[in-house]
Parts: sequence; structure tokens; C-alpha cells
Amino acid sequence: MTFPFKKFLFIFGFSALQMFYHLSVEIMAQELKPIYIQDVQINGLKHFSQQEIHEILNLPVGAVFSLDNIRQQFNKLLQEYRGQGFYFASIDSVTIQIDSIQQQAHIKLFLQENTRLKIESFKIKGLLPEETQNWLHRFETQPGENFNEDVLQEDIEAGLKLAENSGYPLTEVRIDSLMLSRDPAHALKLILRVESGYLIKIDEITIQGNQITREKVIQREIRLKKGEIYKQTQIAKIPRRLMRLGYFKEVDLPQIYIKEDGRSGLLVTVEEGNANQFDGVVGYTPGTITRKGYFTGLLNLSLGNLLGTGRKVSANWQKKDRQSQSLAFSYLEPWVLGFPLHTSFQFNQLIQDTTYIQRNWIGELQFPFSDNFYTFGRIGWQGVFPDSIGMLLFNIPPSRANNLTLGLAYDTRDDLLNPRKGLYFHTSVEIARKKNLANEILTFLEEDEIHDLKRLGFDFSLFVPISGNQVLSSNLFGRQITSSEKNIPIPEHFRLGGTRTLRGYREEQFRGTRIAWMNLEYRYLLGRRSRVFLFGDMGYFSRPDPEVEKIEDYKYSYGFGLRLETRLGIMGVDYGLGEGSGLLGGLIHVGLINEF
Repeated sequence: MTFPFKKFLFIFGFSALQMFYHLSVEIMAQELKPIYIQDVQINGLKHFSQQEIHEILNLPVGAVFSLDNIRQQFNKLLQEYRGQGFYFASIDSVTIQIDSIQQQAHIKLFLQENTRLKIESFKIKGLLPEETQNWLHRFETQPGENFNEDVLQEDIEAGLKLAENSGYPLTEVRIDSLMLSRDPAHALKLILRVESGYLIKIDEITIQGNQITREKVIQREIRLKKGEIYKQTQIAKIPRRLMRLGYFKEVDLPQIYIKEDGRSGLLVTVEEGNANQFDGVVGYTPGTITRKGYFTGLLNLSLGNLLGTGRKVSANWQKKDRQSQSLAFSYLEPWVLGFPLHTSFQFNQLIQDTTYIQRNWIGELQFPFSDNFYTFGRIGWQGVFPDSIGMLLFNIPPSRANNLTLGLAYDTRDDLLNPRKGLYFHTSVEIARKKNLANEILTFLEEDEIHDLKRLGFDFSLFVPISGNQVLSSNLFGRQITSSEKNIPIPEHFRLGGTRTLRGYREEQFRGTRIAWMNLEYRYLLGRRSRVFLFGDMGYFSRPDPEVEKIEDYKYSYGFGLRLETRLGIMGVDYGLGEGSGLLGGLIHVGLINEF
């Protein structure tokens, strides 16, 4: 599937490509001192401007003079001319005058551009008439146009891609005929021959390298049917599709094989990774004069490929502060009834400051429209059970609520744990009908009340490679709740602060009916799963208050962190300095993600 340009250039055999030129140097002194380029004059230009040629030649004023560099730059100039169709361009002479007293070099270049090569006729052989037209419609190389080697290469690549996506991945292109006519002068007659080879169909798919994951799980994620015509665009998506499952360490680009009986197949080679994860996070909040410091923590267990079936189970426990903790459990069933529909069940429980308990039961259905885009819907039930302190001091009524959530997500990240590039966007809208239950403690609530709530949320993450192993990570998140209630109870508020939102502050230190936060990180990747980074976080929260109408504030923090892949797993350490914190007064967040 390559075009033999070496043979193409050999057939031309133009003497202009020999790039012979005469170089004369006038030396005005024998002393060896650094010499700097003062000016470069180019004579003989007709088709290009002085500015265009100077952009090609990397010989700026003030650069150190070097004969080797000058030769390289002049050769590069002739190659550029050749690429633009000036195959007879040559350098007549170069004069370099060196002033050793001023330590300056004056360079004069005398060019012969000569006539530009034009295409007199261009044909393609070896294809059916309809196929020939499809190729030619994609070609910029046309009779009467100036010949451009780079453009022809791009045209041939476009034709090969067309063949690859039409069932002919073994297509080859070679020069059938190449002639230079004398009348008109410098006119090219070019004929390409296309050899398509066999029509390839996917008669069978062979999976290699899987030890835990069942073959049918991989087959369904490949999304190719037996007997389907080979299309390179579909084949190229397979490694990314499989890698995004989280089961595999590496997936090779699938290879075609042809059997003796003429049947063809696709070989998919995978290397399984560790789909299960155990991670923990430990944080420490320094004490004050009146209170001792305390630890916070998080434990998370995820089985990402249960018994090789693609099913997922996860459990999470988190101690957020001295008197608050949460518990969560979820189960995912992929490909319901053989369709790309994923259903899941979740249970969450929150004990907040020993003042109330909140429980959520959620069922979700997810449908992927494409590899990067999917929608989801959730139905759920929520119950809030306050104790007497929560009802008396914070006016939290016991309540029951039913809710419905619709959302969509778009994800092009190349890696979920340590992305180099890509974009992630997630947004959702939730509507709920809540009933506040009357009781003998809340005297202001004489009878059950029904209220309507709406929650909005969005997540946006962008990963941009800067150069080498450097990546810029930018993240923006927002949450908002509105309700027909005059005062939205505390259990409905969103929380802000801590390891996953606003580093440098205590876990869920702030709350509001509207919150937003932003994380900006400069990352230097140390490996596939390791990095060091500098970060800056900013957060905003607001909530209505009966005494001052509204409470709102902006918070910021900054610091540095490390993610290091070890034998025990991925070790994470963040050191964050919040607003007003001294250099040694920050918070340390430590985490460990263990894959097994």
C-alpha cells in the first residue's frame, strides 16, 4: 500500500537534482574568530518572493556562520523547488564575503529557477471505469496543473484509503508510464497502474492473548459481523474500543490473514491487564488550639471484569470528616439481551454529622450512540432520616423523593488514568418530586408537603499535549439545585472541598445550592501511569440564607502532586495550600490505586 517514489525519481534522472554549484569564498583575514551572518541576497527569483525563500532558508541575520549549515540549507532549498515542480532548478553560484574585522559574513546566492514542470496528461489503469472516476475525483493532480510531488503523494494516499475502505486493503500503486515531452517543453505524461488484489471479507475473527476475558465479550465489542467487507476505518477503531474497556494493557492493530482455501480472517491480539482496582486515600486535617487533628479516608474496591464477562461490581466507603461517612455499592450489566444497552444498579448511604441519614436507590440505563458519545437515563428513590438534633437545629424534615435523570456524555480521552490528549464532557438534568413528612418535632410543618426539585450538572475536561511528555489538564465542573421549597434543606446541598474537588481544604468543607470548581494542572508524564504536576484550583459556592439573604464565596488553592506507578499500585500524593495558608500549613492528600 505504498507508492515507489524512489523509482519515480530514478526514472526522472534529471541532472538538476545533482545540485552542483560553484562556491567561492573571499577571506579577508587569517584570524579564526566567530563570524556572524549579516545578510543573505538571493538573485534570479521569478516565481517566489525574497520573503518566501528566506522562510525556507534557516539563515537569519546574527546566526553563526557555518559552511556545512549553508550547504544543508541550499540543498533544502532545491528540495523545496523540486517539491513544487521545478525539477530543473539549480544554483549557479554562491559568493560569500567575510569581513573578519566586523566579524560579518555577506552571502549572495544566484539561482536558476527554470521552467516549472506541468502535467500534460494523467491516467490511471487497472480499475473499472467507475472506480477510476472515484479515484480521480479525489485527486488534485490534474492535466494542465503544475506538477507537485507532495500533492501527488497525498492523492495516492487518498486513493489507497478509498480502496482500503472498499474491501481492497492489499492495493498497490506503481508507475506504468512516465514520459517528458519536448513539445510543449517540460510537460509530463504520467500513467499510474493500480493493482487491487483480492476483495477481502471478514470470514472469521481470531482472538489471541486473552486468558480471563471471554472471547464472546471481545467479539461483541469489536462490532464486526462475519462476512462483512473489510473497511480500514472500522478496523482502526478496534484497539481503542477494547482499550477503553479497562481490561487490557495493550491491543495491537488487527492483522489480515488469508487461508489456502481463499477464506480471509482478522487476527486480534490483546494483552490483558488488571481490570480490578483497590484504592485508598488518606487525608490529615491539622488540629487547632481547642481541637485535635484527625484523619479522613476513602476505600474503593472495583471488580471491572467479573469472571471475564465484562460485568462490573464496585463498593466504596469514605470518612469525610470527624462525624460523617458514606457507603456506596454498584453493579453493571453490559449488553442487555445482546444489544449495546448497559444497565446498572446503585445504592448510596450518607451519614452527615450524625444529624441525618440519606439513602439513595438508583437504576440506570446507558446507550452508546458511538465510540465516543452515549446517553443515559436514571430513575431513583431517595430518603432522608434526620434525628431530633437535625430537625430542631437545622430544620431538616424527614422526606421521600422520586427522581428522573437524563444526560449525555462525550469522551475522546486516550487513557482514563493518565490521558495525554482528549476531551471529556458530561451533563445531566434531574427532576424530582419530594414529600416532606409532618411530625411532632417540626411544629412549623403541620401536614405533608410536596415540592418539585431540579438539579443540573456538568463536567468538562480537556487534555492538551504541549510537547514531549508535557500535558496541560483543564477541568471545569458545576452543580445547581432549585426547589419550590422556601428554604432548601441541608441534605439537598452540594458539597465542595477536599481531594476530588478543591485541594488544600477539608473534605466537603463548604456547601451550597450552587457550586462550581476548576482545576488547572501542568503535568509531566513519567510513564504510562506516572506523572508529576503543579496545580491551581478555584471554587465557588452560594446558598440562600434567611438572615443575610445569600451566602457566597470564592476559594482558591495551589500546590503540587505526584502519581507514581509502583508494585503496590499507583501511589498519589497531593500537597495543597488553601487561601491564607502558610507554606507549611497545607493539607496532604495521599492515595493508592492497586490493580489486581
